Amino acid sequence: MANANEEVEIEFVAPYTSFLGFRVSDLGDRFIGFSASLTTNKLFSDAQPITYDDVHLNYGGFFRNATGAFECLTPGVYIFEVIIGCGEENKSSQAQLEVNGQRFMEGPSTGV
Repeated sequence: MANANEEVEIEFVAPYTSFLGFRVSDLGDRFIGFSASLTTNKLFSDAQPITYDDVHLNYGGFFRNATGAFECLTPGVYIFEVIIGCGEENKSSQAQLEVNGQRFMEGPSTGV
Protein backbone atom coordinates (compact mmCIF):
# COMPACT_ATOMS: atom_id res chain seq x y z
CA MET A 1 0.00 0.00 0.00
CA ALA A 2 1.27 3.48 -0.91
CA ASN A 3 2.03 6.17 1.65
CA ALA A 4 -0.15 9.28 1.62
CA ASN A 5 2.49 11.36 -0.22
CA GLU A 6 3.62 8.61 -2.61
CA GLU A 7 2.46 8.78 -6.22
CA VAL A 8 1.04 5.52 -7.49
CA GLU A 9 0.81 4.37 -11.10
CA ILE A 10 -1.99 2.05 -12.13
CA GLU A 11 -2.11 0.18 -15.42
CA PHE A 12 -5.51 0.25 -17.07
CA VAL A 13 -6.20 -2.59 -19.46
CA ALA A 14 -7.57 -2.59 -22.99
CA PRO A 15 -10.28 -3.45 -23.94
CA TYR A 16 -11.69 -3.31 -20.40
CA THR A 17 -11.40 0.48 -20.11
CA SER A 18 -13.96 2.61 -21.92
CA PHE A 19 -16.13 5.71 -21.54
CA LEU A 20 -19.36 6.51 -23.31
CA GLY A 21 -22.20 8.95 -22.93
CA PHE A 22 -25.22 10.24 -24.78
CA ARG A 23 -28.12 12.63 -24.33
CA VAL A 24 -31.42 10.85 -23.72
CA SER A 25 -33.74 13.87 -23.63
CA ASP A 26 -35.18 14.94 -26.95
CA LEU A 27 -35.05 18.68 -27.39
CA GLY A 28 -35.68 18.45 -31.13
CA ASP A 29 -32.11 19.07 -32.24
CA ARG A 30 -29.20 16.80 -33.11
CA PHE A 31 -28.04 13.62 -31.41
CA ILE A 32 -25.16 14.08 -28.97
CA GLY A 33 -23.05 11.13 -27.89
CA PHE A 34 -19.56 9.71 -27.74
CA SER A 35 -17.74 6.45 -27.22
CA ALA A 36 -14.02 6.00 -26.53
CA SER A 37 -11.79 3.20 -25.32
CA LEU A 38 -8.21 2.06 -24.83
CA THR A 39 -6.74 -0.26 -27.45
CA THR A 40 -3.47 -0.79 -25.57
CA ASN A 41 -2.65 -0.97 -21.87
CA LYS A 42 -1.70 2.41 -20.42
CA LEU A 43 -0.21 3.63 -17.12
CA PHE A 44 -1.89 6.50 -15.28
CA SER A 45 -0.65 8.37 -12.24
CA ASP A 46 -2.75 9.18 -9.21
CA ALA A 47 -5.42 11.82 -10.00
CA GLN A 48 -4.52 11.89 -13.72
CA PRO A 49 -7.46 12.09 -16.15
CA ILE A 50 -7.90 9.01 -18.31
CA THR A 51 -7.38 9.76 -21.98
CA TYR A 52 -8.40 7.21 -24.59
CA ASP A 53 -6.54 6.25 -27.77
CA ASP A 54 -9.60 5.25 -29.81
CA VAL A 55 -12.66 7.49 -30.21
CA HIS A 56 -15.38 5.39 -31.88
CA LEU A 57 -17.85 8.23 -32.27
CA ASN A 58 -18.19 11.85 -31.21
CA TYR A 59 -21.56 13.18 -32.36
CA GLY A 60 -21.75 16.87 -31.57
CA GLY A 61 -17.97 17.13 -31.13
CA PHE A 62 -18.15 17.71 -27.36
CA PHE A 63 -15.85 14.88 -26.24
CA ARG A 64 -12.27 16.15 -25.84
CA ASN A 65 -9.97 13.17 -26.21
CA ALA A 66 -6.83 15.17 -25.33
CA THR A 67 -8.24 15.78 -21.84
CA GLY A 68 -10.63 12.81 -21.49
CA ALA A 69 -13.46 15.29 -20.82
CA PHE A 70 -16.95 15.66 -22.23
CA GLU A 71 -17.93 19.32 -22.44
CA CYS A 72 -21.70 19.61 -22.17
CA LEU A 73 -22.82 22.66 -24.14
CA THR A 74 -26.36 21.46 -24.85
CA PRO A 75 -28.79 21.07 -21.93
CA GLY A 76 -30.49 17.75 -21.45
CA VAL A 77 -30.45 14.49 -19.55
CA TYR A 78 -27.32 12.44 -20.20
CA ILE A 79 -26.32 8.86 -19.42
CA PHE A 80 -22.64 7.98 -18.91
CA GLU A 81 -20.97 4.60 -18.62
CA VAL A 82 -17.41 4.24 -17.41
CA ILE A 83 -15.67 0.87 -17.42
CA ILE A 84 -12.25 0.67 -15.78
CA GLY A 85 -10.03 -2.40 -15.91
CA CYS A 86 -7.01 -2.43 -13.61
CA GLY A 87 -4.13 -4.49 -15.00
CA GLU A 88 -2.74 -5.94 -11.81
CA GLU A 89 -4.36 -9.06 -10.46
CA ASN A 90 -5.63 -8.74 -6.88
CA LYS A 91 -5.10 -4.95 -7.01
CA SER A 92 -7.70 -2.25 -7.20
CA SER A 93 -7.92 1.40 -8.07
CA GLN A 94 -10.43 4.17 -7.57
CA ALA A 95 -11.89 6.26 -10.39
CA GLN A 96 -14.14 9.28 -10.13
CA LEU A 97 -16.35 11.25 -12.48
CA GLU A 98 -16.19 15.01 -12.06
CA VAL A 99 -18.76 17.62 -13.07
CA ASN A 100 -17.43 21.18 -13.31
CA GLY A 101 -14.33 20.16 -11.36
CA GLN A 102 -16.31 18.66 -8.46
CA ARG A 103 -16.49 14.95 -7.65
CA PHE A 104 -19.83 13.66 -8.86
CA MET A 105 -19.39 9.94 -8.29
CA GLU A 106 -16.63 7.41 -7.74
CA GLY A 107 -16.16 3.72 -7.73
CA PRO A 108 -13.59 0.94 -7.49
CA SER A 109 -11.82 -0.99 -10.21
CA THR A 110 -10.52 -4.48 -9.61
CA GLY A 111 -7.78 -6.44 -11.36
CA VAL A 112 -8.72 -8.32 -14.50
